[in-house]
Amino acid sequence: AILGGIITYGYISDVKNRQGFVQIADDLKEQILEVRRNERNFLHFKNAEYFENVNNAISVLTNSVNNIPLNTVQEIGEEDFSLLNESIQAYSASVDDLYKNYLQETEVVERVRTEGRKLEAFAETGKHAKELSLNSIINLRRLEKNYMLFRDKKSLITLKIALSKIKKITPFCYECLPYIEAVQNLFTIYKNGDSISNNLQNTGNKLEEITGEIANRERKQISSFFTLTQWLLLATLFLLCTLGPWFIYKTATFI
Repeated sequence: AILGGIITYGYISDVKNRQGFVQIADDLKEQILEVRRNERNFLHFKNAEYFENVNNAISVLTNSVNNIPLNTVQEIGEEDFSLLNESIQAYSASVDDLYKNYLQETEVVERVRTEGRKLEAFAETGKHAKELSLNSIINLRRLEKNYMLFRDKKSLITLKIALSKIKKITPFCYECLPYIEAVQNLFTIYKNGDSISNNLQNTGNKLEEITGEIANRERKQISSFFTLTQWLLLATLFLLCTLGPWFIYKTATFI
């Protein structure tokens, strides 16, 4: 019975430690959710203010992970924390890459607009083939604005078709080349941005998964400790009920 009590006390101590590990995982999950909230704002506004906000949230998360004691890391799982640190670094790098892409994107968009205005002015002179009318260029600019606004597959295909028609005009429109090149650069910069954004969001999802798995695993261990402790208590009670009277009987007989 005494041995059972000692073992039970040990399991209760383990449960207390595991509850602390669950709290650490839950705190990290909350900080990751804050990072993701700032990520969404950054993806929407695409400016320096929200870039700084998401970096500040990442710094808070990084400091929290780095301040976890080594023995706690070893108890929870060094592989989990190694993966967590790698994911945070990859996430931070994607944020930096995306901001750089946004800066380049602003320059490319402005160039497209500038070249578009030049092309409109050229078409207005009427010094080229009749297919290059002012109305056709205005419609092209409308498709350009739709692509900038929606950035979807439909608007991309529609704009590409319109550009291909300009390339086929006879005689060839050399004055159209700067605009065509600018829009091609826009296609590239948007594609790069979408790729980086997808990597960023996938890594963010991975961060949530890692901390979620840690918390769930520790909760399962706590549940198993409670189950085992219940069995130990029942065993202790059984021993007290059976051996206790026997011990009293033997003692009384001896006296």
